[in-house]
Amino acid sequence: MNTEREKTKAALSKLQQQIVGIVENERKSMRAQFIKQSRAVNSMIESLEFDDDSDGYDDYDDEDQSEYDYM
Repeated sequence: MNTEREKTKAALSKLQQQIVGIVENERKSMRAQFIKQSRAVNSMIESLEFDDDSDGYDDYDDEDQSEYDYM
């Protein structure tokens, strides 16, 4: 009976170590993905900020204002 408990404890300990390893790998993977996405977003933001064609307005033409007048 004591031998079975020791075997069970050893099996549970091994399982716990495997789970911890999986969680650590997932955490590393998620962190790497987050960093990759953050860099992509930062790159997009920088390209929008330094776009020479952009004057700060969203392609709104004052001549086409009548299209947006509702009064």
